[in-house]
Order: sequence, then structure tokens, then C-alpha cells
Amino acid sequence: MDQAGGVWDALFGQDIPVRAAGLAARDTLRTEMGYPLHGQDLSLDITPVQAGAGWAVGWQKPEFWGRAALLAEKEAGPRRVLRGLSPRTAASRARTWRYCAATTRSAR
Repeated sequence: MDQAGGVWDALFGQDIPVRAAGLAARDTLRTEMGYPLHGQDLSLDITPVQAGAGWAVGWQKPEFWGRAALLAEKEAGPRRVLRGLSPRTAASRARTWRYCAATTRSAR
């Protein structure tokens, strides 16, 4: 940790096209790509089917924990779905803000 300042200066103190980007930048990019973050978009309460991440489930595998429950949810349709929202106000058009919201199946 004592060397963190030196590493920072070495990376960002040069005349190279590199910028620091925090967690908010990473979250915006991963949300736009549809990549879920465990604990936020996926958890013990939010399944991959609900989060739109069924593409990341190994459906062809004969066995894995939760397979029967996930298959049942996939076939019946999830009871709620995470959706990305994009504001349409003039002020937000210049930005690529994305928000995730859980909607119930009946609200579709």
C-alpha cells in the first residue's frame, strides 16, 4: 500500500491517453453490455433467468445446483424481470445513464 502513490503517478503522470475510471464507469459499461454484477443484479434472490443472464447458464449440463428450479422458471417465465431503463429527457440524452429496475411479470 505504501507504493500505491508511486504506481498512480507512473500510470497517470505520463503523457499517454489513459484516464482513471471508477466503479460508476465500470457499472455503466457492464450494464450497457448486459453483464450482471453478483450482489446487485444477481443474488440468492435474483436468478439468472430474472436478470436476463440465462445465456451464462450451462443449460446443456446434466446436473448443477438449482438446475431443476431454473429450468422450471425458464419454462414458466420468471415472476419478475430486471429491465434497463434509459431516460429520454434532453439533459440525459447526452449521457448514457442506465438504471436497473425489477418489474413483475404482470407489469410487462
